[in-house]
Amino acid sequence: MEEPPPPKDKPRWRFLVAIGGIVVLAFVSMAAVAALFPQRGSQAVAGPETSNPFPHLPGDPTGGTSPSGGPTPDPGQTPASTPPRGSASRPPNAPSGQLSGAYTVLPNAVWETGFQAQVAITNNTGSAQSWQVRLVYPASVTRYVTSWVDGSPGPRAEVSGQTVIFSGTATVPIGRTIGLKFQFDRTKGGDFSPIECSVNGRACTVG
Repeated sequence: MEEPPPPKDKPRWRFLVAIGGIVVLAFVSMAAVAALFPQRGSQAVAGPETSNPFPHLPGDPTGGTSPSGGPTPDPGQTPASTPPRGSASRPPNAPSGQLSGAYTVLPNAVWETGFQAQVAITNNTGSAQSWQVRLVYPASVTRYVTSWVDGSPGPRAEVSGQTVIFSGTATVPIGRTIGLKFQFDRTKGGDFSPIECSVNGRACTVG
């Protein structure tokens, strides 16, 4: 007797069983992963830091400092400036003796681009006096060159813009006159008459 042929749909049934097994295995794997890492995938990623990393400085409206480490400048604030070297303002300890001064241009000492002049400083007081001469020139006088005192140590010179202050390194004896002499450059043919001349704060005569 011949055996009956096997059912034709048996391979399809085996295929469906295999697919079902794969799906079940996948769900089991996902459940295991979720159990091991319950927060994975739900943690937020930290964004960029938005607060200022630099410390707040008193008086700094921006609340921070510049990357170089200094305070961030206030756009409406003018930075403090350093006083110019050799400031021509009269120092508090400047001599105050009542000396007289006479400004004159030295004979045959004027040329197209420069000149030499002097301030004769006379001491008519009863004691030797320290001295300080202040000169202010127009813009046509362009550069201080040198200075000297005949028979005495040379003076100290401080230049600021168009102002020059000469300070004596030796006193003027009682009843004596010394001659402070100096040289300046000027623009070609420019005016070199002093705008101001004073000795210890007292105006010179200009001849």
